[in-house]
Amino acid sequence: MNLTAGARSHVLLVEQDGSIRDLFSTLLTTHGYSVSTAGGGEEALEQAALRPPHAVFSSLVFSDMDGFELCRRLRSQAPSSPGLVVALTGYSESGIREKVLQAGFDSYLLKPVSVHTLLELLASHRPASGSPGSVGARTASNDSSLASA
Repeated sequence: MNLTAGARSHVLLVEQDGSIRDLFSTLLTTHGYSVSTAGGGEEALEQAALRPPHAVFSSLVFSDMDGFELCRRLRSQAPSSPGLVVALTGYSESGIREKVLQAGFDSYLLKPVSVHTLLELLASHRPASGSPGSVGARTASNDSSLASA
């Protein structure tokens, strides 16, 4: 079953910039996703505990922890660990892809993020049946077009 818009598709968006959070929350909601938002790592962990997301899109820089630590902590919350965790970053230096994948992210998107690419990534993700956070095929991390959008 694809992770497509609907009641079972919950997304957590973690971004310090409130205007970006609001914009993407509105866009995802318009496309049928339920959305929780957080401005930092601790708030994101609280949101994920309240309502485990199917997917998390997270910046890498917060005042309370970095996105790498957030990803590791989200991944350690099995069985409610999100099936898809994507880094949102403005960093394009050599090695960033390897760094985000080693931290447990499935993929990353360069800012500014294309809404089309974000929606495509959500639609292509296939969680395993059962747990809402189960990971199916992690094909997005192998698609360089997604990581450079």
